[in-house]
Amino acid sequence: MAKLPVLMFIVVFALSATLTQYLTYQQYKISKGKKRTELIHEAADAKDRFRNVLFNDIAAANTLAIIYKQYGVPTKFDSVAHQIIQNSRYAETLQITENGIVKNVYPDTSYKTTIGTNVNADPVRKAEEARAIDRKDIYFAGPRRLRFGDTGILGKVPVIVHNKVVAVTTVLTRLPAIKRALVPTGADKGKFIYLLVKKDSKGTSFFLLSDANPVVKSDHVDLRIPEGDWLLRVSYGNGYAVNQFPLELSGLGLLFSFIAALLAYRKAQEPYKLNKIIDEKTEQLTKSEKYFRTLIETSSDAIVLLDINGKVLYQSPSTEKILGYTLAEVQQMDGLLLIHPEDQEKDNDAFYSEISEPNAVVQRKHRVKHKNGNYIYVEGTYRNLLHDDNIKAIVYSYKDITEKVLSEQTLIESENRFRRAFEDSAIGMGLTSIEENSMGKWLKVNRSLCEMLGYTEKELLSSTFMQITHPDDLAKDLAAQDRLLRGEEDTYRMEKRNIRKDGSYIWINLNVSIVRDKDKKPIYLVAQVENITEKIESQNKFQNLVENFIVGVYILQHNKIVYVNPRVIDETGYKEEEIINMPFDRFIHPEDLELVRDIINRRTKHGIKTVRYEIRIQRKDGQPLWYEILGGSTMYRGTPALMGTMVNINDRKAIHDDLIKSEANLKSIFDTTNVSYLLLDTHYKVIALNQQMKEVYINVAGLKLEEGDNLIELLLPEKRETAKATYDEVIRSNQSKDYETTYGTGSTQRHFMANVKPIHDGKTVIGICISSIDITERKKMTLDLLNHVNAIEEQNKTLREIAWVQSHLVRAPLSRIMGLIDLFTNHENSDADKRKILNYIVVSANELDEIVKDISDKVFDNKDDPDRELH
Repeated sequence: MAKLPVLMFIVVFALSATLTQYLTYQQYKISKGKKRTELIHEAADAKDRFRNVLFNDIAAANTLAIIYKQYGVPTKFDSVAHQIIQNSRYAETLQITENGIVKNVYPDTSYKTTIGTNVNADPVRKAEEARAIDRKDIYFAGPRRLRFGDTGILGKVPVIVHNKVVAVTTVLTRLPAIKRALVPTGADKGKFIYLLVKKDSKGTSFFLLSDANPVVKSDHVDLRIPEGDWLLRVSYGNGYAVNQFPLELSGLGLLFSFIAALLAYRKAQEPYKLNKIIDEKTEQLTKSEKYFRTLIETSSDAIVLLDINGKVLYQSPSTEKILGYTLAEVQQMDGLLLIHPEDQEKDNDAFYSEISEPNAVVQRKHRVKHKNGNYIYVEGTYRNLLHDDNIKAIVYSYKDITEKVLSEQTLIESENRFRRAFEDSAIGMGLTSIEENSMGKWLKVNRSLCEMLGYTEKELLSSTFMQITHPDDLAKDLAAQDRLLRGEEDTYRMEKRNIRKDGSYIWINLNVSIVRDKDKKPIYLVAQVENITEKIESQNKFQNLVENFIVGVYILQHNKIVYVNPRVIDETGYKEEEIINMPFDRFIHPEDLELVRDIINRRTKHGIKTVRYEIRIQRKDGQPLWYEILGGSTMYRGTPALMGTMVNINDRKAIHDDLIKSEANLKSIFDTTNVSYLLLDTHYKVIALNQQMKEVYINVAGLKLEEGDNLIELLLPEKRETAKATYDEVIRSNQSKDYETTYGTGSTQRHFMANVKPIHDGKTVIGICISSIDITERKKMTLDLLNHVNAIEEQNKTLREIAWVQSHLVRAPLSRIMGLIDLFTNHENSDADKRKILNYIVVSANELDEIVKDISDKVFDNKDDPDRELH
């Protein structure tokens, strides 16, 4: 027995040490296993985040490919690419190549210098495009260093038209953008390290996607990224990995073993039997307590011990977490009052009636008041163990099911709302199957869809949507559905024809979306159907109207002509296939091109809705034609466009040019004649006046006339009344009128002969024309002639005694002179006639003068008389 304490020490130490080291090792394995599981989960999440970046890039590249496929390289490539990048979270640069030649790139200004270069000249880039073309799908190349020093991945999408690759669209995302998307933020930012591993013929390359470097020999998880032939490697960062055995914990185990052995040694010194009994009881009590404590304290369910009156004797820690009350607080309360008032009486009666029997088990669901005042849902089990001497209580274990109940209620409400919206919808709605053996079968249809198609609900539910789709539209519908089921799209929309029960066709606007379960597995399709037959018929009527329009109609989109009616084709000499998709600037006369560009720019960028202007269109044979353009905005094939009419004004322009020439000629005559002209409206405002009129009024009347002035107001006061009466009479009688007027006094006095004529528009008098001639010199000549005649008459008084001798000689020229004077004063004679008359007067006067001289010579005998008067 003397060796027993030593033996006990050795045995206890050995066992304790073995147990603690084993537990330490197990703890190490468990910890490492948890870390491995955590690492696997993070790797899966990181893969999803990385592929989300790729899917964003795929969407951007495919969008550009679709635009190219339909329109070629967009004229406004930067604007289109900018919108695509704005809608993508990770795409940073877009590029289009044709046969290896870079056609455009956005937005990096440094990369603009690559436009026109041949990427096939670089074997690496050539191989990347070849890989994408072989796949006939997007292929991600890289990561690799780019032309200007940065590093990134490039998604390349081949654009296939008629089974031929015509171009490749490329989307670039740099590694910093991928790193921001991949590395989580917050406290765990440095917990994981991410590496992108690329294996090819040259070897294995590693690209760090984290700020910190990976721990040497750290555990890691590799996941394949098929879009780019990569491996995504995820490992722990420094301080997070479990790589070394926990020596500290092992040391504590050894210390515990030593202490336990030392206690065993001391116990072994007591009587053997007593030591054995104590050890057994201690072991049993320890196991029991440990089991109970572990069960109670680690359970997520609340465990409560109640007496026969429902008073709480004990509650587990989870109880306070669920209800918020401490044990002391609950013991001061009536437990029944925690039950919702609507359930108190029912729950109380049921509880006492069902739990009264020993070992009775009752399952109940309650609404219980939380400490914060809100009611929560709990579900639990009551067990009557009052007869058990070790427990002597009713054991109640329950759990919080509030979230579950509320979720169920929300689901029910959501289903009810969907059911009401589905059944009461004004448009047709239906659910179709996506199961392989019942693909396209109607699962549920609403009343509107039945009425639209003329079928009963039972008839539709026994058919498929394919059976009521027009044969010409079915392939397009099935192709769109296939893309939806493959996850390439979330919804699709199309216009197609459905077959009614009576055999007639209707046009519908179809919107289809997919419904998935909580695991994102597709369940069925939801179809919304709107009858647009009237709209389509209206569009057809409008198109027929446009096609037969007597004026040209055009539609311009992306600076290209996308539609013209037959009138335009007939007048310009082009064929339809020649003019469609022609850039508009090839259609416009070079001298008018800048004007058209400016108008289009203002219409597209500044929202000008309508414009009207005249330009020249270039026919196919080069001949220019004048057109009047009336333009507006419209939607064409779902995209904003410019639409307008083209009226051929070539003949009108020719007439207009002739009128301008004629007007210029008349204006030249108008301004150079020596006759003064003044045009007035019926209110006597000046419409026009020639240079002669301006000079006369300025020099003689001291008036400065301008267009728009009122003549009556500017006339001298003494002339206003007479002038206005004359003008009024001409307008009233519609007859022209002549009058003579004088301006100035003394030596500056000027005489004018004026004529006022009405101006007609074919129906009424719209104004008057005043023409005037300066007759001052003519007036002076007439007066001088009269004075001369008077002098002759005076002389004749002295010659009366010989009048009988020469009367027949004197009377003849004198009569001619008087007649000529009367003829001279007639205003209807032209200037040439008046000059002739004046010459005749002079000739007659000379003749008369000779007769008088002859008479004078006969009267005076002495020709040398100094007092003789010469005439």
